[in-house]
Amino acid sequence: MAHLLAHGCFNCPHDFSLRHGPEILFLQEFLNVEAARKTVKRARQPELPQLAQNINDLVILAPLNVTLADIPQRFLLFDNITAGRRTIIFASDECLAQLGRSTHW
Repeated sequence: MAHLLAHGCFNCPHDFSLRHGPEILFLQEFLNVEAARKTVKRARQPELPQLAQNINDLVILAPLNVTLADIPQRFLLFDNITAGRRTIIFASDECLAQLGRSTHW
């Protein structure tokens, strides 16, 4: 079941659904309804940025680039696109300090 959730079951062959019983049919229907619900919810929020079509189009704005602490701190440390490949590094300064003090790697 976890495999189905991780990889989706929209394209499961019909005999797969028959072999694994009604819970798979329910899961397929639930995921279709859930996807529709999310699409409608997003359409009702026009202030949100457009969905990125690929990783290079993704714009990471606050609050996603800061921590959720009482005093937000920088969390997006590095975001660069070179030769069509994007590198994104998320970490807090506190976590980097702990990593720097670590004796095991």
